[in-house]
Amino acid sequence: MEEQKKDTTVNGLFEKAGDYLETRLDLVKLKTTRTTSDVVATGKGLGETSYGFFIVGGFYALVGIIFHLLREKWVKDPISNIIIKKMTKL
Repeated sequence: MEEQKKDTTVNGLFEKAGDYLETRLDLVKLKTTRTTSDVVATGKGLGETSYGFFIVGGFYALVGIIFHLLREKWVKDPISNIIIKKMTKL
């Protein structure tokens, strides 16, 4: 009896995990569609669809460069400080 209950619980868990994965995949598809439509609309506004891709790509490259240059200030130092504070409290 208990064996059957465990099987039902595990099967239910796998079903929910499958539903979750399908939902996440649908969400990724919708976000991709939205981003692509924004890029195409920007390009059409400028007269050439490829311009939209260049503008968005340039924006992401600029953000990436800024993040790379400031990574120690924004990421490394705060994480190091948190770790040091946690270790000194012990």
